[in-house]
Amino acid sequence: MKEIKSREIIFNRQLVRFLMLAIIGTIVIFCECYFYKEDRNLVGLIIGIPLAVIYFIIILISPIYYVFDENELIIKYFWGLNEIIPYKQIYMVLTDVNYKFWFPLKSFEIFYPHEEKFPLKSTIHKSRRTKRLLQYHTNLEIE
Repeated sequence: MKEIKSREIIFNRQLVRFLMLAIIGTIVIFCECYFYKEDRNLVGLIIGIPLAVIYFIIILISPIYYVFDENELIIKYFWGLNEIIPYKQIYMVLTDVNYKFWFPLKSFEIFYPHEEKFPLKSTIHKSRRTKRLLQYHTNLEIE
């Protein structure tokens, strides 16, 4: 088993998926506008523009990376938002499956006493590394 450092930073890899979908959607929209000007076919635009906007919004409200420190978990969001979760306050970690726009995204939902704030949801993406770090720091059994 790999040694656990006192401070580990994990990038949210799910952001890459949404960024690629948003870029592909934007390219499709521009190609639709450029190549099919005379057809007046608006179906691609009616579907493509809202999907691209939704993917960009998801990117903006998703965490960028997670910092596993000695005493706390820090979830960093865009716009300078941070969610600081002391390990001592975590009383439950659940495996959650979120279906967001055609892709099942697996994540861990962290429960601790706090006030709900939008867009802070206390979730981190599920991977072997995040599971290992959560189990090590919280001493909770995670499936």
